[in-house]
Amino acid sequence: MIARAGDESATDVIGAYQSVWLTELGRVADRAGLGPISELALEFVGRKVLTAPVKAGYFLLVVLSPDGRPSVVRAGMDAARNRLAAEVS
Repeated sequence: MIARAGDESATDVIGAYQSVWLTELGRVADRAGLGPISELALEFVGRKVLTAPVKAGYFLLVVLSPDGRPSVVRAGMDAARNRLAAEVS
């Protein structure tokens, strides 16, 4: 983990599984000729989750409340992902 803000329990549990889902869905997308995953969005009753790959082994995870607006968050995710990619070697 590089940084965290917000609900620790949500980011701990969801973050662990997001890396598995990104890996497995990436393999499926590759076999289907869809290209790499640019973002994974999941919506639950109690949370909305956005995940974006940064570099091998790293991803950006954003956990929102049920009324959170992913469209607002996406604007900053690209900039954050690019900064993280530049710093992670």
